[in-house]
Amino acid sequence: MPSSKIKLMSIKESGQTAVFVFILLLVGLTIGLSLSTRTIKDLQSSTNSDQSSRAFAAAEAGVEEALRQNLATITASGTYSAPAAKFPTDNLTTYSYTVAKSPTFTQTVVQDNSVQINLSGFSGTLNVYWVSTADTTENTGGSRASLELTEVKNSAGVFTLSKYAVNADPRSNNFTPTGASDSPVTNLATSDDAKYHNKLTVSVASSDNAVSLRLRPLYNKTTINVTGSGLPSQSYVITSRGVAGNTATRVVQVTRAIPSLPAIFDYVLFNGSTNPLSK
Repeated sequence: MPSSKIKLMSIKESGQTAVFVFILLLVGLTIGLSLSTRTIKDLQSSTNSDQSSRAFAAAEAGVEEALRQNLATITASGTYSAPAAKFPTDNLTTYSYTVAKSPTFTQTVVQDNSVQINLSGFSGTLNVYWVSTADTTENTGGSRASLELTEVKNSAGVFTLSKYAVNADPRSNNFTPTGASDSPVTNLATSDDAKYHNKLTVSVASSDNAVSLRLRPLYNKTTINVTGSGLPSQSYVITSRGVAGNTATRVVQVTRAIPSLPAIFDYVLFNGSTNPLSK
């Protein structure tokens, strides 16, 4: 009898040990699976981050490649791909970019600076909007920017200038007041675009042989938007798409304005005489 009792107790203790070992194995397996899952996710996240960085760098490279080109020679919008040897160590990283010509001009111009609108071959009516209604630093009564307009003409190599100036707010400066007109400029007090407080129209005749229209805000900065049917290109929109590992894609878009003369041009004196300038 005593030996039988000892045998039963041994079997019972052996079963408890097996259950305890099984529980330890189960806990260990759960922890191992959790750690391996976390490690795999970290590796995936690291890989995705690396590919995202590569794709973005490739997209930036596409922009740099486009800006390196002479965009003025582009006769039509198109899609361009990376040269074959651009990424020799990683054939899965590529870029392509498109260049589109845009006839719309929109830019915020600081006070006394100048921007230039391309009018080559254009005749018709320009709509010039200025003073952003969303910007209180621009759109405050009594401090809205006035505009100086300089039409540059080229007749058989002879350049001439025609200057006009308009007010957004009443001022004693002999500029064309709001609502009045000074051919070919018509100043409209109410803009038909809710984004802008003021609008004026500029009539450009084919006989003008106009090559550009320069706009200079006075008294304040202003946002200028110029539109017109048949208006030639005012900027190039470069959209570059970078791809890494065939999974990550990043897009960078850059707008480059056409070349223009600096603001100092508006202060240059022209001598109409055939005699040389003298002090």
